[in-house]
Amino acid sequence: MQSFEEVLQQVDVLYKNYIKLSEMLTYEEVFLDKKLCLNIEKQKQTLQPLVDKYEIYLQHNKNLQEINSLSNLDANEIKIFEEEKQKLNKEIVLLQNEIKKLYLDINAKNQSIIIEIVKTKEVLSDKLCEDLLFCYNNFCKQNNLKINAERQKDKEILNISGFNAMEYFKEESGEFVALNQDKKGSCMVFVYNTTGNKEIAFNEEDIKITTCRSSGAGGQHINTTDSSIRATHIPTNLSAVSQDERSQFQNKQKAIERLKQKVLSFTLKQKEDFILKQKKVLQQEIKVKKEIREINYQTQKVKLKNQEILLTDFLSGKIL
Repeated sequence: MQSFEEVLQQVDVLYKNYIKLSEMLTYEEVFLDKKLCLNIEKQKQTLQPLVDKYEIYLQHNKNLQEINSLSNLDANEIKIFEEEKQKLNKEIVLLQNEIKKLYLDINAKNQSIIIEIVKTKEVLSDKLCEDLLFCYNNFCKQNNLKINAERQKDKEILNISGFNAMEYFKEESGEFVALNQDKKGSCMVFVYNTTGNKEIAFNEEDIKITTCRSSGAGGQHINTTDSSIRATHIPTNLSAVSQDERSQFQNKQKAIERLKQKVLSFTLKQKEDFILKQKKVLQQEIKVKKEIREINYQTQKVKLKNQEILLTDFLSGKIL
């Protein structure tokens, strides 16, 4: 269970995020994009109740500090301010409970996504991919999202998580084209929602151990003791057996290790299937939309949807 101090740190991050969202609504390029405006307003509305309570909480604490700093008070003033302190302290306790509840409600909306940036073999594709990575990294920093990158042969895989991560990036799937005089490059971007794909935990309390007589060739010690061990992972019903060793303990360790690898492979396969299903849908949607985002290094402009922004603004992560 998180302490209120720990919750307060996270609430402060969300509060700064709310301020950032308010600032974004003052940008002309955001104002001209109705869909983006609605998305930002939706995020602000989600945070609004928490922000309201947090601002009152901050003000109450400030008032309390001011009262505590007062000196040279007469008896009547001390009595009045003591009553005010008691009132503030009671309200602060109530606010702490309300803030924690609101935070937990919002925290339930934390989302996890994977962004796949697939390069072609064209001249500018590598540079385009690097610039997309730079933009997404900056955007995540500004919006308090966690991001981890993994480089593969012809693509970059980004794991992103945090409040409303999918809401920020769901429109990013599509084709990006880079131009610079006679040079060209392109990348396909796919955004996958992994929030609904729960990871399968491998905990010892989920493992059932059973013993049985070893079978098969193995010399004079085979079948003389119950040294063979079967380890079963209850959530997935996967199992692994070890009868290689004479010792039950050694067989148990081997069976658990084999089972762990089985569960890991099963989890990875589930994740791959979950991603593949989404990719097929996205490919069809991209084909239908025929929407291409263009980065022109010669003019230092970026065409996004129905607007054109400066390349520097795009790279800074100011707007997706």
